[in-house]
Formats: sequence, C-alpha cells, structure tokens
Amino acid sequence: MRWIRNLSELTNTDLPLAGGKAANLGVLIRGGMPVPPGFCILTDSYGEFVRRNELQQEIGSTLATIGRAEPGPLEAAAEKIRALFIRCRMPPEIAEEIRAAYRALDPAADTAVAVRSSATAEDLPEMSFAGQQETFLNIIGADPLLEKVVECWASLWTARAIGYRMRNAVPAEGLALAVAVQRMIPSEVSGVLFTANPLSGSRRETVIDATFGLGEALVAGKVEPDHYVVRMPEERILSTTLGGKAFQIRGREGGGTEGIQGNWKSRQALSDEQILELARLGARACALFPDPQDIEWALADGKFHIVQSRPITSLFPVPEGLADGKLKVFFSFAAVQGMQDPMTPLGRDSLKMIVSAAAKLFGVRNTAADQTVFYAAGERIWMNFTPILSNSIGRRIVPYVTAMVEPTIGQALEQIKDESDLAPGRAGISLGAFFRLARFLFPLGSNILRNMISPRTRREAIVADGERLLAEMETQCAAIRGDRFQRLDKVIRLLPDLAEGNLPHTFLRFVSGVAAGMSSWNALNMIAGKAIEDPAERAQAQDLILQVTRGMPYNPTTEMDLALWEMAKAIRRDPPSRAAVQGGQAGELARSYRAGELPAPVLRAVERFLGIYGGRGFGEIDLGRTRWAEDPTHVFEMLINFLQIEDEDKAPDAVFTRSAASAEESVGRLAAMVGNSRGGWIKARLVRFFAGRARQLMGAR
Repeated sequence: MRWIRNLSELTNTDLPLAGGKAANLGVLIRGGMPVPPGFCILTDSYGEFVRRNELQQEIGSTLATIGRAEPGPLEAAAEKIRALFIRCRMPPEIAEEIRAAYRALDPAADTAVAVRSSATAEDLPEMSFAGQQETFLNIIGADPLLEKVVECWASLWTARAIGYRMRNAVPAEGLALAVAVQRMIPSEVSGVLFTANPLSGSRRETVIDATFGLGEALVAGKVEPDHYVVRMPEERILSTTLGGKAFQIRGREGGGTEGIQGNWKSRQALSDEQILELARLGARACALFPDPQDIEWALADGKFHIVQSRPITSLFPVPEGLADGKLKVFFSFAAVQGMQDPMTPLGRDSLKMIVSAAAKLFGVRNTAADQTVFYAAGERIWMNFTPILSNSIGRRIVPYVTAMVEPTIGQALEQIKDESDLAPGRAGISLGAFFRLARFLFPLGSNILRNMISPRTRREAIVADGERLLAEMETQCAAIRGDRFQRLDKVIRLLPDLAEGNLPHTFLRFVSGVAAGMSSWNALNMIAGKAIEDPAERAQAQDLILQVTRGMPYNPTTEMDLALWEMAKAIRRDPPSRAAVQGGQAGELARSYRAGELPAPVLRAVERFLGIYGGRGFGEIDLGRTRWAEDPTHVFEMLINFLQIEDEDKAPDAVFTRSAASAEESVGRLAAMVGNSRGGWIKARLVRFFAGRARQLMGAR
C-alpha cells in the first residue's frame, strides 16, 4: 500500500510520514506494549487530498485575512477551511486503501475503531500540540470512517490550532496530518498516566488519573477523576484521592458515543493492585522513549491497553549523566546570583572550568568535563548538593551555610533531607575526605583570621591580586597574533591555562575576604539574637543590622555609580556635551560613541569609565554576556538619568554620604541595645568590632 502503513511497521524515524502520535504507537508496539492494532493513513494522503482538490491557495488566502490571533477571526477562518474540506472528494485510490486496511482489522464484520489525528508538529518535546486536532471514537463502517478521516484532516485548521501555530511562529506551509486508526477498546475504566509528576517535576513519582467509561470525558475536562500518586521504582502508593466521577462517556451500539450522568464518587476506579500494575506498565513504556511520558490508557476485561503516548513537555530537564535512579539534589547557581535568564554556553563552560581548577584546593584533580559539582540543565548551571546532604556532618553544617547564602534553599532542603536516598551511609567522614577538607579549610581559616586582624591591608591585597590576574590576561590577549581563527584558538586556550595556574590561590583569597565580611555581619545577628529577649526590641535590632550595610564602602558597584556621577557633573559643565547626551537616545548615543561622533569631553570621559568598568554588564558572571565595553548603551542610560538630577541632596554622592552616616549611627544604637544585657560591655565591643569588619570587607563580595 502506498498511502497506508500498519502501526506495527512504524518507528520513531517515521514522524514526517506518520505524525507524532502514530510514530509513538509504533515504538510502543515494537517494544511489546499492549497497544490496540491498527493502521496509519500517511501524511502523503493529506497532501494528495489537498493537491487534488486545489485547497492550498484557498487555505493561504483565508489565513491571510487573520491579522492577529484573536478568537473572532480565527473561528471564521477555521469554519471556512473546514467547509472546504468537507465538500471535497477523497481520491479514489486513497479511499480504497483505507477500506482495505479497515476490512483487514476484522474480515468477518465491521469493527468499531478510534480515529485519531497524528500531526507532524504534534507531541514534540519542545512544543505541545496535544488535543488540538480531532479524535473520533467508536466509528463503525467504512463509509463513516472515510468521513471522519476527512474531518481529522480538516482539524489541522481549527481555530485553536491556527492560533497556537501563529503564537509560536510555526509556518503554515508544509504542514501535514496523518491519521491513526485503531481497534476501539470499550473501556470500563480509562485515564491518563504521567511517568513523572507534572506538578513537582519528580521523576520518582507516577501520577494516574482514572475515571469510568471512555477517556474522552477526562481529556475534555468533563469529569473529576480519581487521582493516584505512586512512588517508583519502589511501587508504593503515596496517595489516593477519589474524584466525583459524576459523568461517563460510553460507546453506542450503532456507533458514536453518548454521555451518562451518575454518581460513582464512592467507587475507586482502580484497585490498589491495578494501580501498581498500571504504574509498572507506564515505567516499561517510558523506557522506550528518551523523555518522561504522558500516556492515555484503557482497561477492558481486566486488561490494560495503551492508546497514546507523548512526551511531558512541561517538565524542567534534568542534568545528563544521572542514570542510577537515586534522588539527587541540585540548587540553582544563577538563582543564588539573582540571575534568572539562561546562561550562554561560554558562561556555563567557564564556570565548569573554574570549579575544576578550584578543586585543586581540595587535592582533587579533574577537568571541566568530568567535574561533578556544576551541571547544566535547561541552559542553567546547577550545583550538586547531594554529597553534602548525604554526609552526617555536612547536613549539620548546611542550615548555617544556606542561612548566609540563600535561606529559601534551606527551606526546600528541609522538605527532602529525610529521604532514604539521602541518608548518610556512615557517621562522620572518611579519613580521605577529612584530609581533603582540611587541605582547604585550614588555609581558608588562616586567611579569614588574617582578614579579621588587618581588614584594610588584606582587602587591598586581595583586590590587587585580582587586578594583577586581570592585567596578566589583558597582556596575554594583546600579544596574540594571527588571523581570526588562529586568535580564537589561542584565546580558547587562555582561560584554562590561567585558571589552572592562578585560580586556586586567587580563589582562596577572594573566598576568605567574602567569608570574613559575611560571617562578621552574621555575628551581629547572633549577638543581637542572644542578647535581646524582647520581641519588639529584637525586631528593631534586626532593622539596625540591615542598616549597617547601607553606604557600604569599597563596593565596586557603589564606586561605579559615584564615578558615573562625577562623569555626569563634568558633562553638565560643558554645554555642548550636556546637550548631546541629555537630548539623545541611549542606543543612538552608544552608536555615536563607537563611531567617535560625540563631543570630545564625552568621548574621553566614557573611555576612561569603560577602561575601568567596561568588563561589567547584566548577568556579568556569565562570561558569554555582552559587556559595556562592547555595547555601552546602559552606560548612556545611566548618564541620561544622572543628568536629570537637579536636587543635590538626591545626588549619588550625597545619598552615599547620608547612608554611610546612618550605618555608623545604627552601629552605635545596636551597641547600646546589647550593652543593656548581661555582660553588655563585652557584647557592645563585639558589635562595634564585627560591624567594622563587615563594613570593611563585605564590599569584596
């Protein structure tokens, strides 16, 4: 047959011919799954139908009348296209092959079949077209089957499908639709099964919705089903929630379906044994595909059948290389950094390179490819927290670390820390792990102590160390010669070489600076929490502790704002420069700057600023992001805003001065509050000591 293919002949490579639904059914059948037999009317049949009836031009002209994806125009266009399909004649050779394939299902009698659209752009991992084309159940006879095939083809152009494709920029040209025809299962119970929990994203939970009758009632949202959650692979039912089940759809004896009202709330649609059997079936089916599956199933005469399977498109991807099935815990590196956007490939690779170089501090030697700390998923970086939570000492330290870094991580970890997969295998740590930690923690502690003793000297030395490394990289970049491909090859090698030779030492010093500042600030919280018992006074103390961070000195971001303000004041003093900047658009000013077309004072001022801060930008921890030196549009946006400041009291330098004074005043008030407690004079001195260290060192972050 040219236009027909048996479902059992299809594979996952047949998507262009059979559409996603039929191709997936072929994979299931080949994998030994209980799929009702049937055949697929290939996409060539749709194309031949459209060509013979000269529909493409009329479809195109109808779609051209839709300005935007709004309900009214979409419905009108869909109705017009459907009418075109219904009045057209199916090519005789296609009709004859469909009749022959239908008779082969049961040569003795007309058999009831389900007719389902199978689109080439359906059931794909990147987009979900599920439910946009038609399904017809309990169709009996060859002539009704032919009518429903044409209606399936027409459903490629429903208002919902047209609108979805418009919103997702899917071109109308080249679209095609296959049709899957299967022996009808007169299901007593039916429903959907998700091999991963679509709400929580857990791949360890199978979620089943079940109702009496045909599954169309559930898919159409006409019934409240039973809801079961099963922990896999342990095969343990976690929860059973009975739904209202006040409506059923059943097949009529002569063909078609009918709805039945009733009250089946007190009856559980599936027994516990059937729930577990179905969960096992779902796991077997899922193993045939690369992604977790959304499966439609039916139960008849005590036997389960799979009638559809598609990827669950709403799940966030998991990192690759985690095949052992055990629970793993990751937290978002970008979320800790306040950066929600995806990271560029360069940004992800460089972070992996940096962590592999930093691992040398623990005596661990690996590469960016085989390090086990940073993983990529969904174009974000995730940090593997599992080894720490699986250690008896590590899980005691975690609450203190997360409280300083990101409290919401600690709240999330609290919900899962008692999972069996995370239980420590032994108390304490191995001797090897102890020495690896000691190799890092002792030098870190030594550096923190030195930072606390001489904060100014150490801060200056740490910053100078970083500047030296930057200068060395700039020198090496400037020395690179050759054509663009030779330069690219050498630049690619530059970061790993510098990271390998310089990063461990520099990383340790920078971490010690940040740790000293943050631990000093947290010490204020601890002292105030223990010294002040009255809840109202404690809340006031917490506010004062926050005030300590205002007007933070030695903060590059603050220094950058002040430098911009000085630049704005210099431009304001030169009327031509002020007119050029204040009257322009930021993007156009950035282009004029790169072309050297702005007044000389502006060019010199911006060049000086970018010479210091040009490496900054939005989401700058991602090395693949555009820098201000490459596109200074944001610098000009800030300049334009600063030039609009007329009130000197609202100027950045005035605000900074007041904030710093307010912070110093808050330190004094906090010291006075804890000074009223027992041993207060010592606590007051500690408050001033740690507040001073925090203000000296927290800017290093």
